[in-house]
Amino acid sequence: FTGYGYMNADLAVSKHINEALFDKHVPTVGEIVSFTKAKFFASYNFSGVGVALTHGCALLGDPMIEMILPYDQKQIDLNKYNLAQDDTLEISSHVGPQITNGKFVVFDEDDSQLPLNQYYPFERPAVNDIISVSDFIVPENSDPIYSQYVKLFAYGEDGEITGITNFTVGQSAMVNLEVIPDPPQDGDPINIRADFFDEEGLADIYFVLDDDVTIIEMINSEDHTYQLETPLPAYSAGDEVIFQFKIFNTVGDSTLTNFETITVAGPDLVIEHFELTDHENSPAAKVLLRNSGSTVAGLCDLKLYDVTDDTILLTTIQIDPLSVLANRWEYIPIPLLNGEIEFKAVVNENEEFFNEIHSFNNTIYSESYSINMFEVGTPGSPVSAMSLDENLLCEFPPDFIIEPAIFYINSIITDEPIDQPDINTILPANPTMSFCYKIGTLDESCLADTIGHFQNEQMVTLTFSYNPTDSLTQAMETEGDFNIYRWESEFSKWIKYGGLIDSVENTVTYDVDRTGIYSILQNKDNEAPFIEANVEGQEYTQTLNSSPGQEFTHGGYISKDGVISFVLMDANGIDVFENNIRLYLSDGSEVTEIGSNEYSLTIAPGNLNQIPLKYQLNDLVKGTYYITLECHDVNGNEENLEIEFIVNDEFDILNFANYPNPVKNATVNHHNSGRTRFTYVLTDDADKVNIKIYTVSGRLIKTFKDLPSSVGYHEYPRTALGWDCRDKDGYYLANGVYFYRITAKKGNKKIEKTQKMAILK
Repeated sequence: FTGYGYMNADLAVSKHINEALFDKHVPTVGEIVSFTKAKFFASYNFSGVGVALTHGCALLGDPMIEMILPYDQKQIDLNKYNLAQDDTLEISSHVGPQITNGKFVVFDEDDSQLPLNQYYPFERPAVNDIISVSDFIVPENSDPIYSQYVKLFAYGEDGEITGITNFTVGQSAMVNLEVIPDPPQDGDPINIRADFFDEEGLADIYFVLDDDVTIIEMINSEDHTYQLETPLPAYSAGDEVIFQFKIFNTVGDSTLTNFETITVAGPDLVIEHFELTDHENSPAAKVLLRNSGSTVAGLCDLKLYDVTDDTILLTTIQIDPLSVLANRWEYIPIPLLNGEIEFKAVVNENEEFFNEIHSFNNTIYSESYSINMFEVGTPGSPVSAMSLDENLLCEFPPDFIIEPAIFYINSIITDEPIDQPDINTILPANPTMSFCYKIGTLDESCLADTIGHFQNEQMVTLTFSYNPTDSLTQAMETEGDFNIYRWESEFSKWIKYGGLIDSVENTVTYDVDRTGIYSILQNKDNEAPFIEANVEGQEYTQTLNSSPGQEFTHGGYISKDGVISFVLMDANGIDVFENNIRLYLSDGSEVTEIGSNEYSLTIAPGNLNQIPLKYQLNDLVKGTYYITLECHDVNGNEENLEIEFIVNDEFDILNFANYPNPVKNATVNHHNSGRTRFTYVLTDDADKVNIKIYTVSGRLIKTFKDLPSSVGYHEYPRTALGWDCRDKDGYYLANGVYFYRITAKKGNKKIEKTQKMAILK
């Protein structure tokens, strides 16, 4: 419709855009695009013409711009409708008081505006609510017989109006065509009325359908107006009535007008989407209906079929009327089914309730679904259910739930686990695409919580069957450690539950307490997690023996409000799902578990292999304390770490020393020959710490500023190499005795300690 190279369906797209603009008065470009898409695909549902729709909608521009459309169409009056070349045409239209200005534009039969040198459409003011011109002279034309159109474009402060009529040169004229009713709907008889003119006088006028067979003489109802004596019989929705008029004048000349088209309005239901879901605690097919027609779609049936092998009607529901361009989700109940099922949904099948513009789009076929549903909850009766491939048996105990509910077992494909290298997949007894199964219910009210635990601590027994003949699987069986795992999809981790292997039956059995995705895997991980601790920047590891790389020592000092940080590490991931991380605080006589709301734990997808945990002490009194952390990895290995620490209510410096002392050239590490380092313990945080070195005469020769000032044990320098015993000018200290003094300040309190050091090189 742009005139720039559309190859397919440009006329169809432009037709629906114009329908949205001028017939349906759709207000915005975005809604016009939606209307056009719905109508286009309902009529031309194949891909070869999609480019026309795409480009056509793109040319409409910003989808949020509101379209300003003419609010009325006015009649245009001509002084005559049959003209000859060089005749003067007088044009006028009663536009009403709201219109202030307008113009008349003349177009040829191809809807192209006449060249401006033939007629220039000046804008004219409305006088007494009328816009008129009397200066149009019919131009010369090589064709002695033709038609032209006069269009009105006028405006005022409140909006715009339009109008259209036509005149002929050298032939009879037909104007003011009326269709009654307009538009006709399915089942309506159709009457046709129009005005006819000829300078020689009119004799006979015939209505001619495009089949060239149906010819009906028109009757003169008044002046120049003719109409069908008997309306046309009713047509069906979507039918097109294509016709023209054959006009005879009194001298025997005849004129055949251009073809006119009437489209019979009607509903057009389209099923746009199908998916399997649950609705009101029962299985259901969810289908999206749209009425892309031009009238309301009334009450009708929506049917669901099983078309896996034969066509079997499953369910029929009645749906409410659907307005023009409206869409709505409908839910069709599904009976309990087991197997690979393909569905078909049909609305208003065979146009049973009303005719539609199109009926081929009333049907949708689904993909093939693996469905395995069963009812649990019959009082006193256990329930056993198998997966479709018979690799998994689920056993529900008697009185599992109070009210019956629908459960399901579906095979499912999961993503690859993230950073979980020590598990191996196992070949099932009946090899399938996946050895993972989702066990769930359509009625979540029968569960104890939102994460799927069963009520009253009930358990379901799962029995997985693995391959009895595959040599690799049997070799893995001899290694042991086949376990049932549950999948955590948000974190892409398998979480170990446990398992009892029956090597005779080739099964693994375990009781689970919740819904979820389950499988069996071989666990090759026997290593416990690793826990690292940090107290106000002081590192602490599980190795309690002193070493040069350790700062916080077992039994070290911590501030009464200090923050203890842990990092939990494991190559396969820390379990934060089935085995909670536990933190305990003891004063030596009473143990208190620290609630999860009292410490911060940072977990996110992708970081379960290294989890930070922080806990802030809460104004502890002076004394010795123990804090213990317990955790498991996702493969069930357990680890715990206990830290002993001291809280002092006085600010002090303890254990101030240097090592080695005396300083010698002979050392275990030759890189530290002639070097030393200082150690000290702060019983509380300091504001500032420094160490100064003096000769025996009291001369200051070296100062170390801004030393670590947090509570606890510290070493300086905290590097691989100790202090090289150079003074402030860079000269090595001579052999002899020196004094060194540490000064720590906290508020207005100052503590100093002095020690003696010898250098013997």
